[in-house]
Amino acid sequence: MSHYQVIWIGPVLGDNGIGTASREYVLALHRLGVHVKVTPARRRSSFSTPSKRLMLALARRPLVRKKPKVLVYHRLPYTLNIAQARKRYDYLILNAVWETTKIPRNWLPNINRFDAVCVPSVQNRIAMKRSGVRVPYTSFRTE
Repeated sequence: MSHYQVIWIGPVLGDNGIGTASREYVLALHRLGVHVKVTPARRRSSFSTPSKRLMLALARRPLVRKKPKVLVYHRLPYTLNIAQARKRYDYLILNAVWETTKIPRNWLPNINRFDAVCVPSVQNRIAMKRSGVRVPYTSFRTE
């Protein structure tokens, strides 16, 4: 069991590639014993797979009172109200998995207000740095 809890906001019910990726991130955290609660980015989906049914169960999961709340936001950074999120969560992490060489300039103010950004590759780290992202960025690790 972890000493923190993760609230994952993302497209975990999506039938596309990003939905599958979002579910797989959550499933990996769940398998590692992290207390994960999901907030699906969209509700319309077929619930025919066990992983999607688990996402719905994790959406109903209550928060733990004494554990710090870590928000992992797997959506576009400008769609999160950072001020409101700071009132609800102890830490804010942006999960940024865009295949890009440059981050749009108008996204930077919000990105730089997160506590950290998680990226899947060195190429994404380079794009973040070159674009002016000042918060720490790291990769999900399985070791």
